[in-house]
Amino acid sequence: MLKTLQNNLAKKILVLVAIPLVFQIIFFGAFAVLLQQTEEELLKEMHSREVTAQLNAVFNQLISAIISGMLCYGLDPKDNKVRLLGERQAAKKAEMELQLVNPNQPRGSVFWFYIPKY
Repeated sequence: MLKTLQNNLAKKILVLVAIPLVFQIIFFGAFAVLLQQTEEELLKEMHSREVTAQLNAVFNQLISAIISGMLCYGLDPKDNKVRLLGERQAAKKAEMELQLVNPNQPRGSVFWFYIPKY
């Protein structure tokens, strides 16, 4: 009887120790998986921040180029048309003057690289 009581007590103690131990192992396993997923997400976030920073730099340069072009050529599209027409007329005038000086020069080959003065 004493032996069966000791066996019964040993089983109860084993159950009392084994059940929390199993739950702790499951808990730490789940914790390790979640920690690994968190580290992977952190790496993805860092990569996304780097890409965003590079895109931001590209867009800043693009906007700076657009603004400097607008300041250089004017903000109104009508002004650009007037400026381009003036440049064409000046190029034609220069070509006609050169034709007077050198009549053997083929027409349309003069000042293809014409740079206007502002």
